[in-house]
This record gives sequence, C-alpha cells and structure tokens, in this order.
Amino acid sequence: MHVLAEQSRSWLAHEAPAVGNVELRWSADMRYVGQSYEIETMLPEAALHAGASARLAEAFHEAHARTFNHHDPQAAIEIINLRVRVTGQLPQRLERSPQVDRLPGAESIGSRSIGVDGARHSAAIFFRDALGGGQCIAGPAIVEQSDTTTLIPPRWTATVDRFGNLVITQDARA
Repeated sequence: MHVLAEQSRSWLAHEAPAVGNVELRWSADMRYVGQSYEIETMLPEAALHAGASARLAEAFHEAHARTFNHHDPQAAIEIINLRVRVTGQLPQRLERSPQVDRLPGAESIGSRSIGVDGARHSAAIFFRDALGGGQCIAGPAIVEQSDTTTLIPPRWTATVDRFGNLVITQDARA
C-alpha cells in the first residue's frame, strides 16, 4: 500500500504542484466469498498495514451491516478492487498559465482518421502540455495528455484560457 500511496502523491505533485493539504482516502470493493455483488468499504489507513487483516474484515462487516442490516463475522471475505482517492486543496487564487504569451496558433504533431456522426474526418493531434494561453484549435482535433484525451468535434473550437483550461465552443457557422 505504501507504493500506491507514494505513486499517488507523486502523481498529484507532478500534475498539480500548487495543490496543498493532500489527503488519501482508501476504499475497497469487498464481498463475502461466493456473493456476486460488492460493497464499497471505506478503509482506515491503519487497516492497510501488514497484519491488519482483522481490521479490514471489521470494516467490511460494519459496512455490510449498515447496508443490509446484518453481517456474518465468521464468513470469509474477499477484496475485488482496492483504490485510493487523492484529494487536495487548490490555492484561493489561480495562477495564470505560464505560457500565456504564446501566439494563438497551436502546432499539430500529426493527424489521425476519426469517425464522428457517421462521417470520417482527418483530425489534427496536439499534446496538451504544449498548449499555452490564448491558443486556438479548430476541430476536428484531438488533444492528448497523460490522463485523458479530448475530442474537439468538427465545427467546434478549443481555446486555451489564461489559466490553461480548454474552453470548447461550437462555431457560429455550425
């Protein structure tokens, strides 16, 4: 669990260095062996340490009792998924995009054939990290980044605002 916690904190520090008050919230999808449904069970971090299987089971039994008004402390349980939610607090004042002085045109790194509404289009591809404030991208286009892909459909335009957000609007001609 320590590896997942460190990876989570490292990811957040890289993706959003201004975020403070970082908190990790652990949960697991758990069930009694043989059941076909799981209960998301919130877990205290102490339950994730070696030798804390009794605390994991206790958390599940409590969640099962809250959900179904009964539990079976003698029954075997299993963990289906384990997850960590990383949250933090944004600063009160957002900083402007450090690339706000770039020219409005963005440079494509290539293109890809895509299908939108039953029609084929050649979509320009852009790296999200290379876009700066004020830049505009006309669709069809694809913006790639480490954690998501954004489609800008035909007759839509994406503009990078002064804080680095993509603002996607439908063209007036559409």
